[in-house]
Amino acid sequence: FEQMIAGDLTGLPPLPRSIVRIFLSSTFSDTHAERNILSSKVFPRLREYCNDIGLDFQVVDLRWGVADQAQNYHTATKICLQEIENCQRVSLGPNFIAFVSHRYGGQPLPTELTLQQFEVMNSEITKLDFQDGELFSKWFQLDENNLPPNYVLQHVTTFLPHFGDLSYGNEAEAKKDAEIWKETLQKLKTMTQLAADSLFKKKKFSAAEKHTFFKSGNELVVMRVI
Repeated sequence: FEQMIAGDLTGLPPLPRSIVRIFLSSTFSDTHAERNILSSKVFPRLREYCNDIGLDFQVVDLRWGVADQAQNYHTATKICLQEIENCQRVSLGPNFIAFVSHRYGGQPLPTELTLQQFEVMNSEITKLDFQDGELFSKWFQLDENNLPPNYVLQHVTTFLPHFGDLSYGNEAEAKKDAEIWKETLQKLKTMTQLAADSLFKKKKFSAAEKHTFFKSGNELVVMRVI
């Protein structure tokens, strides 16, 4: 009490929580039925039950994806992980539900590479002679402001300025840039995964380093919870 009077608010007990906030995780395309049942039948009953005992029931479901801005800055995975942390922090009870089915889920492209990772990957991609191998060094550029310096996946609008552009009259350009990025992203995923696998077979990459390029968003989410 004396510390609080003196302005020292450290060590105070946490405020009582009155929220049950759950993050719902799964692959998107093969769990529509389960998610719809939860949304239409289960969650309303849980929300009513929690309301009766003075609790606020909330669900975070990113099945509809994230905004173009998050795709532009490659922050979709980061947003998911932040939402999980929020659920863990504020929820009075359960905070995570995962549907684990036969699908592994989409594998996001790493957004940062160490200097060594970039150098060996760029060299291997050159050796494998991909048709669009120059895309790797184009989209991953050195960030000397970071400590330590590393290579960072550039924002989509760096090279495709109309990506996510909602301005009137730019619909055609926005659609074109979205299609180009979709194709470019797939090429980057393919070449980095093949290069990582090749480096692993040559014993230049550890299993963990190889897995960096194959790890699904679902695995990242589940491992964060575990």
